[in-house]
Amino acid sequence: LAFVEVKARPTLVSAQEAIGAAKRRGISRAARAYVSRHPWAAALVLRGDAVFVTGLSWPVHLPDAFPLDGL
Repeated sequence: LAFVEVKARPTLVSAQEAIGAAKRRGISRAARAYVSRHPWAAALVLRGDAVFVTGLSWPVHLPDAFPLDGL
């Protein structure tokens, strides 16, 4: 089960930099809340993915881009 953050920025580097520590903590918190409401999901592989969108190319999907803390 992937929890995905999508960032649209002018460049790929600026999109990647936009997922900072605070954003990762928020996504981890949301993932923990989801699993607490849906206990069956705890048995699945959980990961934090990112999709980066720039105006000049196809979106870039980065599987397992960041850890989900507390899971």
